[in-house]
Amino acid sequence: MKTKWIELCKTYSSNQESIEQIWQILLKRHSEPHRFYHNLNHLEYLLNLIECHRSIINKPNLMMFSVFMHDIIYDTSATDNEEKSAEQAEIFLQQLNIKPIEIQYIKQQILATKKHEFNTDSDTNIFLDFDLGILSGLEHDYKLYSQKIRQEYQIYNDEIYYPGRKLVLESFLQKKAIYHTKILGKDAEQKARLNIKNELKGIG
Repeated sequence: MKTKWIELCKTYSSNQESIEQIWQILLKRHSEPHRFYHNLNHLEYLLNLIECHRSIINKPNLMMFSVFMHDIIYDTSATDNEEKSAEQAEIFLQQLNIKPIEIQYIKQQILATKKHEFNTDSDTNIFLDFDLGILSGLEHDYKLYSQKIRQEYQIYNDEIYYPGRKLVLESFLQKKAIYHTKILGKDAEQKARLNIKNELKGIG
């Protein structure tokens, strides 16, 4: 993954020191002990999806930056992780000489992950679908994902966690569509809704 980061950054910057320093911060943040799902594996999953679908993504490099930056800040007791991640991303991207208009674009993609609502930008919709790709995964993979999310929120007891988790899951089911594109396959929407309903049955 570090190789992908370096190759991406070198397209815009020759400042090897900044590239390395930012990578070390990304590595440290995504290796925090409370991250069981939102970690380096999640980044690798998203980067692989971009690589697989690069031909239909308009701005794959900018989306890769969004992937690397969208979970820089991840505090399960906070409600402004996306905003803080976008702010931190701007600082890093300025150090890499990314154009201001492109920085704003990346920030908007990061902020879009807060609500995962339909966006007028096609790449952003693809990015949002990638970010929620696990919801339409195989039953075993989805269960593992839900267990990891529970671990990330272990500071809360069951009486607090599960009502909150239920609200989140129900909000997905209330959406007209969880996914905004067909990039994950024609059956992704159905699979995601089935996985979510099965998790809700377990919550009771």
